[in-house]
Amino acid sequence: MKMEKNLIESMGEKYEEFLIDESKYRGYADSISFPESEEQVCQILRQMKERKIPVTIQGGKTGIVGGAVPHGGHILNLSRMNRVLDWEKCSTGEIYITVEPGIPLMDLKKEVLRLFGKEKVFWPVQPTEESATVGGVAATSAQGPNGYWYGKSSQYIAKVRMACAGGEIVEFDREKDAQKLESLLGLEGLAGVFTALTLRLVKKPEDVWGICFFFEKEEELADFSDALNGRKWENQEAHLSLKEYLDRDTIKMIQRRKQDMAKIRELPDVDEDFDGMIYLELEGSSDCMEELAADLMELAAEHGSDPDVAWALSGEAEVEKLRAFRHAAAESANLRVEANRKETPEITKLSTDFIWEGREFSKLLKFYRQELAQTSIESAVFGHLESGHLHVNLFPQTEQEYQKACELLRTWAQNCVSERGKAVGEHGVGKLKKTILRGLYPERENLCRELKRLYDPEFLMNREDVLDREE
Repeated sequence: MKMEKNLIESMGEKYEEFLIDESKYRGYADSISFPESEEQVCQILRQMKERKIPVTIQGGKTGIVGGAVPHGGHILNLSRMNRVLDWEKCSTGEIYITVEPGIPLMDLKKEVLRLFGKEKVFWPVQPTEESATVGGVAATSAQGPNGYWYGKSSQYIAKVRMACAGGEIVEFDREKDAQKLESLLGLEGLAGVFTALTLRLVKKPEDVWGICFFFEKEEELADFSDALNGRKWENQEAHLSLKEYLDRDTIKMIQRRKQDMAKIRELPDVDEDFDGMIYLELEGSSDCMEELAADLMELAAEHGSDPDVAWALSGEAEVEKLRAFRHAAAESANLRVEANRKETPEITKLSTDFIWEGREFSKLLKFYRQELAQTSIESAVFGHLESGHLHVNLFPQTEQEYQKACELLRTWAQNCVSERGKAVGEHGVGKLKKTILRGLYPERENLCRELKRLYDPEFLMNREDVLDREE
């Protein structure tokens, strides 16, 4: 089959933006394509394999580990594969929607509302970056803050179609190939290109509330968090669905950029005396949520948080403002990295993505504070209360500080793994963390190698991500 005219283009100045992602890591490539169908993806892959040209898969470029940044070869950008392909309402009541990999989460949300507005369903995989694509989410197993209640993102992916390195199509259905499907999700595109994904939608909660508690002392915030984590927050028709932490430095970063962020401009300014905040979401019936909210207010007050200064909003539209504030943490951190790069171009995004299963929040936060106190590198800490899944963002300003920050991340990862934690959470490994985390994710590495040999023996797909190439 002949290649469609102009499907592959040489890299030039107009494609410079495709050499970088949110990690601020910059790469290089010889050519780029923007396929609009599975057939075109397969054509491109066949040609690349014939020429033994490595391929880097790109979606929304929202990743922060350099996974979508090319190291030579060809860029396969999936942003034009952004359609809904099919949907199904089962007799059991379950609803599925099949989409192309390049559809952004914000567009998926609109399509679900358009198609199933009366059914009131949604896809409960919600990373804070709404411009992230479904394919990117599947490739990294990203979940976002509400993973606390809804669990792993992979359980909401029922089927995938994948183009292998040679352009062959394979299909995996959870009902028939659950183990194989699970092994491919979170593999960071090492085996092939997802060309279609069938998503399982779930019923929307009757209502949603958002509450932000502020604390003047970090020790009281940490004790509150331990008490929060030590109890199951649900009753007959309501539950706590999200538990997030933002420290003083994170709040200050957001405050400095607040007027440039339309979604959070209306929110009150945060008092500079506060050492941090806890953001919670409740879902369910209003009456039952009111009971939970009253208990939460009481617990927060017992740990030094003034209920009169708490933010409390109800309804999807209002709660979106608080979600935007939480997303502003990541956005502000990325902008901070970009600013530091102007003086030191070698600097990239550096942050933790470790899961410390065994540590209480207060002990983990104390550990990080003691470690950060021994360095001059500036930082901001935010993330998920559950499982010690905090994102410690480091902001080195010089090349020497950058190297020190990389060493810190490796040391922390070693400590985490020694306590049976996980060195890789929801961000992936990509190119940036491959060296930092080398040897600390053996099970993941072995699985990647096994599937590479099966689907991409010539090591063409996302070369340099996660693994070192086998000679």
